[in-house]
Amino acid sequence: MNVKPNSYTPPRRSSKPSRAEIETMQRRRVEHFRVLAAIADRFPKDSDIDGRASGAVSVAELAKRAGVSGKAVGRALKHWQQWRVLWVHWRREQIRFERTLVEILLAAWADNPRSVASLLQEHRAKREAAAPQPRVPKTPLIGHPQTTETASAATPS
Repeated sequence: MNVKPNSYTPPRRSSKPSRAEIETMQRRRVEHFRVLAAIADRFPKDSDIDGRASGAVSVAELAKRAGVSGKAVGRALKHWQQWRVLWVHWRREQIRFERTLVEILLAAWADNPRSVASLLQEHRAKREAAAPQPRVPKTPLIGHPQTTETASAATPS
């Protein structure tokens, strides 16, 4: 390898995470489940509609209930939102979730934390399969030839 004598080449980093990174990931995973448990406890079961709970909540309140920081609550909400476990509307501070799914995740976490990943992957696949796909009509670009179907439909007869 040709390297100039005064150029800086950064040391090669291993693909394996360091001990500090692993500990941070484990701590954050625990914080995610603490926040999820705090959300589940925050809303009473008798107010659920069709197995779904919803209501207003603040980050400070969740942080206090879960015993974590406000940043940890923000990370946890984003995490659960990406896995399609929670629906968060920030402008109104509304949270909505399916109670049965949250109870299954919390029970799985208490029993065997490694089993949660497969549950989340199955849940996300079901949600994405059930979600309607947006149909955007394709418009031809200016200057590009159109197909015969769109060209004949575009010209009036």
